[in-house]
Amino acid sequence: MTKFTRYVILLSLNPGKKLTEELIRKHIAFQRKLEKNGQLELCGPFSDYREG
Repeated sequence: MTKFTRYVILLSLNPGKKLTEELIRKHIAFQRKLEKNGQLELCGPFSDYREG
């Protein structure tokens, strides 16, 4: 049986940092890269996550 490792990647901010358009664009670009490579299994936002 083949084993798979899965990771959860959450966009969160360091204290004092702001959610900028540039940061969101980079986050989305990374998600698209994962999807293109067949590595993205699930994508949010998630209503049960504190800021998602």
